[in-house]
Amino acid sequence: MKKNNLKPKKFFGQNFLSDFQLIEELIEEINVQEIDHLLEIGPGKGAMTSLLLENCESLTAIEIDKDLIRFLKKAYGDRKNFNLIEKDILLYDPKELVRVNKLIGNIPYNISTPIIEWIIDNKSSFDEIFLMLQKEFGERCVAQPNTKSYGRLSIFVQCFFDVTVIREVDKSSFTPSPKVQSIFLKLIPKVSDKTPNSILMKNLSILTREAFSKRRKLITNSLKSFFTEEDLVNLGIERKSRPENLSVETYIKLAKSIQSG
Repeated sequence: MKKNNLKPKKFFGQNFLSDFQLIEELIEEINVQEIDHLLEIGPGKGAMTSLLLENCESLTAIEIDKDLIRFLKKAYGDRKNFNLIEKDILLYDPKELVRVNKLIGNIPYNISTPIIEWIIDNKSSFDEIFLMLQKEFGERCVAQPNTKSYGRLSIFVQCFFDVTVIREVDKSSFTPSPKVQSIFLKLIPKVSDKTPNSILMKNLSILTREAFSKRRKLITNSLKSFFTEEDLVNLGIERKSRPENLSVETYIKLAKSIQSG
């Protein structure tokens, strides 16, 4: 099977990286070492896979598209450091791998949120995470308080990761060219405290949904079902604050207050 016979499928939200200079630059940013064990989400036609395999100890690729699976087996099946998992990433447990330290993915725009949730659930499996995302979505991941993009996604991602923008990526770098620009992010999992991910996520979800559904209201009004005005003041929150004014750390403190209360 030839690469140019593999047509991207809208059903899977496929946009294949086709700018080889860009791919080489992204590989350099990932800084693959001989001791690295990589997990690649949706390798597509292997544009990054082929270069990653040259330098790593092992690469496990996860693909759901049957046509791409056949191609990847033919192209890389004889490589000793290549392993292919035929599965939906959302149904896969990375702990099945003996070793993995870096996650890499060109994420379909239509499942970006579920992928982020999956990564949060499995963050202890990775030291570094590199994601290609829709620009608007990625900007929300790194948005700071007091900005229009800052919201629930910003809080969730930054609660669990240190996030860095590596570079913006033009839509012309993909085939087919998507309608929007992209962004390449690096995420480093934060060291967890004693609060389990599941509990913290649940409390953050409840709080942020309530707060940002009433974005223009004062936080004392939007969170009145959880905290009195005096509670919030005692937690160091100004009475006139609105949801977008509170830092990620403040939302984490509020979420933990629900747990301890």
